[in-house]
Amino acid sequence: MKLLNLINKKVHIIGINGIGMSALAVYLKKNKIDVSGSDIASNSNTKILEKNGIPVQIGHKPSNVKGKDMIFYSTAIKDNPEIDAAKKSNIPFYNRSKLLQLICNDKFTIVVTGSHGKNYYHFNARSSFSLLRIKSYNYNWRNYEQFWAEYIFN
Repeated sequence: MKLLNLINKKVHIIGINGIGMSALAVYLKKNKIDVSGSDIASNSNTKILEKNGIPVQIGHKPSNVKGKDMIFYSTAIKDNPEIDAAKKSNIPFYNRSKLLQLICNDKFTIVVTGSHGKNYYHFNARSSFSLLRIKSYNYNWRNYEQFWAEYIFN
């Protein structure tokens, strides 16, 4: 499955007000995907989502997933009536990592992980790319070594 397969589909995100899921929802919306979501409570992200045209239902109810084509849920979600309703209605549902996979499938991705130093490395990586004036990438590399060989050392 690719992200393009979600265009003209109705996607619902359970746990949409979290910082990660709200960012993913806005990304989907900006890529012309019909997005809605639900969460247990409203917060500052709710306003941002609504400003981006993403409806947010407060509370988890089976009716929130009615008519949806696909469901994505936060890893914070454990037992949820919307997931139960999706199962009964044969609506495909996936966790957050599947959504990230769909977004990253056709892109060159650099990931920085760990407990300490992510901001430092992000800053340095961003600065390096800016200094090298790499504005657009050719995403046909087989691996990161090919990227460094072709674009950094040549």
